[in-house]
Amino acid sequence: MRNLLIIFAVAVMVLGASCDRHIESKDPVGSYPATGPIPVNVRAYTNDASIKLSWEVSDGSAVSLFRVYATTGEDDFSLIDSTTGLEIDLDDLLVNRTYAFQVAGIQNNGIEGPRSETVVASVVLLSLVVNDGADFTRSRSVVAGLGAPGTVTHIQISEDSTFADAVWEVYSPQTLFTLSDGDGVKKVYARFQFSDGTRSDVPVSDDITLDTQPTLTAEALSSFQISLRWTRSEIADFESYRVYRSELPSVGSGSDLVTTYANPAAISYTDTSLDAATTYYYRVAVMTDTGQYAVSNVADAATEVNEAPAAPDLFLVVESNGDYTLTWTASSEADFKEYRIFRSQDDISGNEGTAEVTANLLTIISNRYGTSYSGGLVDGATYNFRVFSTDRHGLSTASNQVSGSIP
Repeated sequence: MRNLLIIFAVAVMVLGASCDRHIESKDPVGSYPATGPIPVNVRAYTNDASIKLSWEVSDGSAVSLFRVYATTGEDDFSLIDSTTGLEIDLDDLLVNRTYAFQVAGIQNNGIEGPRSETVVASVVLLSLVVNDGADFTRSRSVVAGLGAPGTVTHIQISEDSTFADAVWEVYSPQTLFTLSDGDGVKKVYARFQFSDGTRSDVPVSDDITLDTQPTLTAEALSSFQISLRWTRSEIADFESYRVYRSELPSVGSGSDLVTTYANPAAISYTDTSLDAATTYYYRVAVMTDTGQYAVSNVADAATEVNEAPAAPDLFLVVESNGDYTLTWTASSEADFKEYRIFRSQDDISGNEGTAEVTANLLTIISNRYGTSYSGGLVDGATYNFRVFSTDRHGLSTASNQVSGSIP
């Protein structure tokens, strides 16, 4: 028995000595990979047929890559894109679908950390069309046609892509917008706010050219007339049109003012009393209540070369009592001025200029259709008659000579 006790004691000593021994491990007990920072404050911005996601992390230096996961609810979340930044634009999504998104950070050691909280956004079509897609407008007031889903509650419209001075307005698919002053290409931007409070990040836009300058054309009608036409002004504070004329190309407000119109619908004018074979230059100025707003281009036209009127055909009828009636063919000249009727007992069939001076002038008729004249003859005398057709430039042509006496 004593021997057995001694052996047991030795065994205990040996076992106790073995508890102090250990083996060094390459993977210390209790050591696990760090999870890294989790993306927070994930936001989704609905843009035209795309979604923009942004997020934050507490320590960006600990993350080398971010992965974006998405689902439409029909399947589990799946990886759709990745980026090294803190935001991403997702363009390859199905329109009119609602997506749920999660973002996870990939640590520098390649381990993916926990995903963010889920954010939801719908892919929709957003659009802006100014004046139904017209290339030009003469009015600063235009119609912004907006395309957006029913979840849009407010809009901002501006020519400034930062919308610095724009205000949020209740959404309407047809909204009036006033372009900035000054002709030229205008780019109009719009962005949208949705019922969940989110806003589109990238504005939609459309271009239109503002052209308030009247377009003027001039056309010669005759040797003394030029017809003018210009495009109508659409400015709100219209005061008048002013038409200027000059024989120099530098026509302007210092030139002859030929007419003024206070009606914006009055867009034509025929200038008369002009010289023949002469070039005239015109400009139209649109005036506002506060001064000149816009000036047209310079338009010019040359009046036609003047030609003497055609000779009238003259006829005479004498009654038995000596009363007579002269009739003649009407002038077709555009620059007709008057008929001059002469009577003489001398022959006036020769030189026309001499006849006008020497013969007795019976009357002057300024109506081109006033082609008759009546009078009385003296018994025993023979009278010669001629009619001269005269134009406004001073040229005249005599009719044939007719003679008569009391039968």
